[in-house]
Amino acid sequence: MKVSQLFRYHLLSNKETSQHHYIPFRFIIGTSITFLIFAILLWITNGYHAGFYTLNTLGSKLPNVVCSFITLLGDTQVAIALLLFIVYVHPKLLSATIIAIIPTTFITHGMKSFFAMARPGGVLPENSFHLVGNLLRTHSFPSGHSATAGVIASFFLVVAKNKQQRIGVIFVLMMVMLSRVMVGAHWPIDVFVGGAIGLLCGLICYMLAKRYHFCQSALSQWVAMTVPLYCALTLPFHNGGYPEGHYEVILVAIVALLYYLSQLQKHWFINKKLAR
Repeated sequence: MKVSQLFRYHLLSNKETSQHHYIPFRFIIGTSITFLIFAILLWITNGYHAGFYTLNTLGSKLPNVVCSFITLLGDTQVAIALLLFIVYVHPKLLSATIIAIIPTTFITHGMKSFFAMARPGGVLPENSFHLVGNLLRTHSFPSGHSATAGVIASFFLVVAKNKQQRIGVIFVLMMVMLSRVMVGAHWPIDVFVGGAIGLLCGLICYMLAKRYHFCQSALSQWVAMTVPLYCALTLPFHNGGYPEGHYEVILVAIVALLYYLSQLQKHWFINKKLAR
């Protein structure tokens, strides 16, 4: 097979199943508002550092590998690689992801620079709290990992089939968010605001992807799929800052990659058989 012929094959499903899914606007927006309310209540009751020691102490009761693995799910490269579980059947999530990278990064990093809030490591004595991974001191507000997890969670919420699955997605998102406090990297307010930003950015970017029909042609899909495939294939060489959970996320990414490839192989096999 010539290379030019190879690029004629679609890498994503052409059935457009994602557009038929019910989009839980109220659920996603309501969850975002709830996160913001939690952040405001924490600020009003005990200030910016409220709730840190409670959650951080809870993290000290868990194995470091567990906290590291959970918090790495909010790492941008890991999160994008995990989209391989669903991106074939829901192709609009690919373009939504690419669109979401820019505004989410701009908002979170812009706020980090503007507010310049110190992290726990920049305020508390080094041995006074539970620390997993590198000691971080600056640019605490909001949490970038929580924002990334919020974006990916919004995509999983869009394709969730029922309320139970949506609740499960929010549970995982909450675990990723709270793990940032458990490893000593953020204050609770940081993660609630970050999660809210991510959910809203993800929802808006998905709607843009759905409206403008990006990544329809085979060639555009080959170009766009370099993003999640690159994230998955280079993950073994990626330094996420939490080595105790590194091999675990690599394993999950491998499973996601193999699952995607199995769907792609099945699709190509069926098309080839029908073409005979």
